Parts: sequence; structure tokens; C-alpha cells
Amino acid sequence: MAFALTFTEPWIIGLFIPLLLLLFLMLAIRFVRFKDKKTQEEYEKTKSERARGRVFVGILRALAILCLLVAIAGPFAVQQVVTPGDQTVTVLADISKSFEIFDTSVAPRLKDRIDKYFPTQIRYVATDETSAIGDGVLANIKGNDNILLVSDGNNNYGRNLDDIIYYASTLNSTVNAIKMSPVKNDVSIQVLGPRKTVSDVENSFTVQVDNPSNLQYHLVVDVDGKRVVEKTTTEEIIPFSSKFTEGVHKITASVNVNDHFKQNNIFYKTIEVLDKPNILFISVKESPMLKILNELYNVEKKQMLPDSLDKYHAVILNDMPGLINSDVDLLSEFVIDGNGLIVLGGETSYNFGDYEDTLLETLLPVNIGTGGRKEGDINTVLCIDISGSTGKAFSQSGAKKVDVEKAQALSILKDFKPTDNVGVLAFNVNAFLLSGVSPLESKYQEVANKILTLQDGGGTVISTALKSAAEILIGAEGTKNIVVISDGKTKHLQETFRTAEQLADFGIRIYTVGIGKDTHVRNLEEIARLGRGNYFEPDQSQRLRILFGRPPETEEGKPMQYYPIVPVDNAHFITKDLDINASIGGYNQVVPKSAAQHLVSTIDGSPVVVVWRFGLGKVVTIATDDGSKYAGPLLRPQNSQLISRSINWAVGDLARRSVYFVDAKDTYVDKPIEITVKSQSMPSDPKIELSKIDKDLYSGVFHPTNAGFIDILGTTIAVNYNSEYADVGINPLLEEAVKSTGGQMLNPDEVEKIVELIKVNSRRIKTDNVFYRWLFILAALVLFLIDVCVRRFNENRKLK
Repeated sequence: MAFALTFTEPWIIGLFIPLLLLLFLMLAIRFVRFKDKKTQEEYEKTKSERARGRVFVGILRALAILCLLVAIAGPFAVQQVVTPGDQTVTVLADISKSFEIFDTSVAPRLKDRIDKYFPTQIRYVATDETSAIGDGVLANIKGNDNILLVSDGNNNYGRNLDDIIYYASTLNSTVNAIKMSPVKNDVSIQVLGPRKTVSDVENSFTVQVDNPSNLQYHLVVDVDGKRVVEKTTTEEIIPFSSKFTEGVHKITASVNVNDHFKQNNIFYKTIEVLDKPNILFISVKESPMLKILNELYNVEKKQMLPDSLDKYHAVILNDMPGLINSDVDLLSEFVIDGNGLIVLGGETSYNFGDYEDTLLETLLPVNIGTGGRKEGDINTVLCIDISGSTGKAFSQSGAKKVDVEKAQALSILKDFKPTDNVGVLAFNVNAFLLSGVSPLESKYQEVANKILTLQDGGGTVISTALKSAAEILIGAEGTKNIVVISDGKTKHLQETFRTAEQLADFGIRIYTVGIGKDTHVRNLEEIARLGRGNYFEPDQSQRLRILFGRPPETEEGKPMQYYPIVPVDNAHFITKDLDINASIGGYNQVVPKSAAQHLVSTIDGSPVVVVWRFGLGKVVTIATDDGSKYAGPLLRPQNSQLISRSINWAVGDLARRSVYFVDAKDTYVDKPIEITVKSQSMPSDPKIELSKIDKDLYSGVFHPTNAGFIDILGTTIAVNYNSEYADVGINPLLEEAVKSTGGQMLNPDEVEKIVELIKVNSRRIKTDNVFYRWLFILAALVLFLIDVCVRRFNENRKLK
């Protein structure tokens, strides 16, 4: 940022005006009266000369007063100073069991060699079968220091290593890591897939094999004793699928290979299979959607609601006109009790079905009709991160992250209507206002030019940007939005979360946009969630135009004939990793309520899927039809997950109606698990001690001791080898994590390069407030001395 003075007490400068008037009066008033006529005549002769002298003296004294007031007001500038920094080095060494496949002598050798250049100490952060690497890093970072990590980066205990290394970056600690190659061969195996599912549905699983040495191994996968996979390969990902009947099923996967650890060559997994949920489908017409639903659920079709809904997990209303109050009361009780409701649109529902101002509308997450948005009632502040971390390289082309942010900011500005009120600010530890909230059409080019001249530097405090943006939005009429473009790395993270939540309570929605693979996504997702907005990947930022109601470009004079639909919230169960490629021919006009979540929209911003919780249950609005006329593409295999996920989310926990059920999960021998049991009487099992936590609800902690399938409390769980052996080889995320601190992955033999890098990384850029009171006090003193000299010169001249 350019050099600019700021004042701690700027109001003091305003005192210059009254003091200037007082000085003028003192110079203008004639205090001396002469009784002697001759003296009076002499005084009149020199009157013009004295007037010129008073003007000159007045100017000098006015400038001196101004300088003193400016000094009292506390002038300062935010400046960055480069300091040599702390050149001591801490080597954090991993000597855990899983690290045995690497050369464990590297860390002490490095310590001895680097100690010749800098004071160096070695600390051990992972031992035996406990890799608490994140805790080790946290315990050793001091801020403005250098950490050299000799580890595989696989953390099985304590705080997440990625989070701790990110925290180190906020303290200006640089973490470098050593590139390690295995000196011993090892292969580990895991099976990934659902823990719970429903009967007669195809389920996908993945055998994941960590194979850093690219060994050939023999893989065998059995489901309930029946072989489903057998092959010899070097692959690391092997998919398979299977259907199950109701009950608990067992999967065993093993590799036969000559490697270092044998305990991680076999993996156990259990699948709890429940009967398909019972779905009541209310429709007066035949529906093409039933073909899909019958494959996934136990569906019963009726033309009207029955007297009791006790046997159903969810109800689907298909294009039904307004219901009578007794039917709505029945549905309300059904949902409040923890069940699901899905309401499909069509030609006789929502705005075509007299839903407006009815009891049914109170049950839905939407109001009926269009939003009635007026031109210019969108108020948005765009916040651009210009901290030092954004000055790092974005790609091998040499572009910096801040350059990517500028491009994104300009792209987002183009997505607003000219009549939308938009403000822009840049931020690091402070916020710098580039433009207040006003119609974009009158200032786009000016704002764009300011964005292009932004320079990176300083730390990051996102909460400062949020508070400054909120101050600009307070009092604005219409919607209030904040869009933050950042890498998500910020100091005072919890304060940022609290600020986002508080602003949401004041009706300000917060949207966050990442800037590539180095983005700390979890931070930005949580800020957006607490701010009741959405997080967008860089290539999804154009979806903001949908949320803010900007229609797509069409041929002039021609209305849109079809409406592509896109997810606008990628963090929800229904839309996470959902790839939709569909267009609909029509939709109902609805507006999401303030407490609802808007998940899917047409490309012109009209809501299609909106959800919310109602009591203990869930309600889904799908504002298009069942595929009979408008939404046929949603029934295609690649798009039908939107329907099935919506129903599954509404159904929720299938076991909630059971008299007896056990909620447990698979684990490792070193990972105790909590087991919850619903029972009308106290259950017992010698393997676990239970205590009552609620009516008919009991809980206890199970401490496994051996690997294999364990029968407990009437169910079966899988216990696997110690989690220390689950991940072998270098953690693929380690390099990205250390780069976030400005560090690198270094070759252990390149000691000179390591030393030079430590020297460079030790240089710290300190951002501080530099006060300039002395400069203005000195100026006032100089002016005072000039005043004294001028008056003394005039007196001496008169005497002569």
C-alpha cells in the first residue's frame, strides 16, 4: 500500500479553525492608543508596513499552530520493516513405529551439520505407536522461528498437523520438511465405504492400498465369506460394489506381500443394513418418478393422506393443490416428531395451488411468489485479502495469489447489475476502503483501477474486514451481503467465527471465495456457514450472480426456453460433490425463508431446492415437477441423485423408531469408541460398562484390545490394527502444508541450501505503526524561531 498518514485523534485537527479565528482577532485588534498627536502621526505613516508584518507573522503562527495540532492528533503510518530475525533452528524428529521404513539417522545428522552455522536443537515429536506430530509442532513453535520437520507427516493422535502448521504461519514461524524415501518396503490396506445402508441397493466401496515402493501384491476381498475380488496388482485404488440384505455384514480385505509390517496387511469392515425406508407418495396422477423411487424405497402411492402416518419415514406431496387444515395438522405433527416431508411442484402446487397465506406455507421453507426485488436494493461489500500470504506464488507461471484475487474481484464485479449497490475494501490486519456502497454503474472503471493497483503485505485478520464491511452496510435498505476473497489464513480465527455469526443475526449474509489449492477451505466454509452464506471454489464464483439475481445473457428479445440448474451451496449433504447436468422447462415461484437453506437454483436465480428443519424433522421444497412435463432430465441416472439425496436427508436416521438399536462404528485397537444403545431396559455386556444418559438411552466407551470382528450388545463391529500403521509413506498433504508457511520440501544432503533458506526465511517483515509527531513538532519549532528572528530583525532596524 502507498504511504499514507493516519491519526489516532483526528478530531483535534478541527480545532485549527477556531484557533485561527482567535489568532486573526488578536492580530487585528489595536491595543495601543496614543495621546500625543505627533506619535499618532508617526504611527499612521508606518501603518501599511506594520500590516504586512502582521500578515507574515500571522501566517507563521497559523502554520505553527497547525503543526502542533497535527502532532497532538497522533500522526502515524503503517510501515513494513525487514529484520534479520531469529536464526536458531529446531529439528523435530519422528521416531514412531511407522517411520521405521525410513532412515531414522537423518535427523541427528542434520542437527550436527546445521549446528555449524546456527544454534540447532533436536526434539522428538512422535514415538512408538503414537504419532502426535501436530502436538509436537505446537509445543515447539515460538513465533518468528524456523522449524525443520523430519517426518512422514502421518498424524494418528492429538491435533491435526495441517491445522497446526497453518497456525504456525500466523505466528510467522517457517516450517520446512525433509524429503524422505522409504528404505524398507511396506504396504497397508484399508476399505472405504458406507457404514450404514439400506437393503437391496448397490453400494460402492474402495480398497485403498498405501504402496510407496510400488510393490506387487496379491489382493483378496471377501464379503460374508464369499470372495468378490482376487487379483495380483500394484494399484493403490481398487473399487468394488455389493448389495446386502437386512442385518450386519462383514468385509475382509487382505494383501499377501513381503513387507516390513504384517499387522496392516488385513482390514476388517462391517456394514449395518437396514430395511428400506417407507415412503408415502401422495399424487392424483401417475408419476414417472415412481420408477426410481421403487428401486430405492418401500413406496406406497395414495391420492390423499391417510388418517395415520405412523408407519412412514417420509411423505412426498406430488403437485398437490392446497390441503385442508386437518391434513396440514397431521403433516405438522408427523414432521415435528422427526420425520421427513418432500413437496414437489407442478401446475397445481405452490403459486398455482393456492399455498400462499395458508397453514401449509408455514410448514414449508419457502414463501409463495417472487421476491419482489427492486432495482438497486442489493447491497454488497467485496473484501479482498492483500496480506503477505497472498504474495506467494499461485502457480509455476509466477503469478501471485493476490493477482488471482484481483482477477476474481473484477469478474465478480461484472456479475452485478449496474444498479446494484457495491462497496469494495482491501484488508490485511487493517481494512482499507476503496469505495463506499453505491450504484456500480457510476464507478466501475474507477474501482477496477484501484483494485489493479493493490499491493500485498502484512498479516491477515478477516474479522477486521467483516466488521469494517458491516459498518458500511449498517443502515442500507435491502439485502446486505459481504463477499470475502481470501486464502482463508487468518489470525484470531475464533473471533472471526464469532463476528460472522453476529453479523448473520443482523441480517448480513457472508459469502467466501477461495483462491486455489493453497486455500484453507475449512476456515472459509465455516465463516460462510456461520454467516448463513456459501463457500465457493474459484471456478464457482460466478454462482454469486445467481444468488444476487443477475439473469443470464440471452439473445435480445427472446425469453429463455429452458433453465439450467446449478447447486449454489456445496457444503450440504444433498449437494456436496453433486454433479448436475440438467435443464428444466418450468418451475414454481418461491422465495426461501430467512432460516432456510437455498441449495439449488436455476441459472437465472430462481430457487429449485430449498430445505429446512421443522421441529425434529426436515422439509424439502422442490420447486419443479416430478418429470412428467418440465423436469424429465432430473430423472436421468446422472442427475437422479438430487432426488434420492433430498429424500434420504429428509428421512434421516432409519433406526430412530426401533425399540432397540445400537449406534456404534468400526475402529482401531488404539481408538476407544463411544457406543449408544436405545433400550427399554438397561442392556449389559461384559465388554463395556453403560450408563443412562436419557430415557431409554444408554452410553458407554468400548476399549478394544484385539483386531477382528467383535460381537457386542447384539451387534458386530470391526476392530483393525493400530492406526499408526494405517498410512505409510510420506503424507501427500505435507508439502502443501509446509508451503503455507513459506517453507519447502528439502533434500537432506543439500545442507548449504537448507542454511541459505533458513537465512532468507528468518528475515521478518514487521508491520507496525510509525508515529511522526516529532516531525510536526520540529516544524512548529522552526516556524517559531523564524517568527522570533523576524521580530528581532524589525526591532533592530527601528533602533537604527
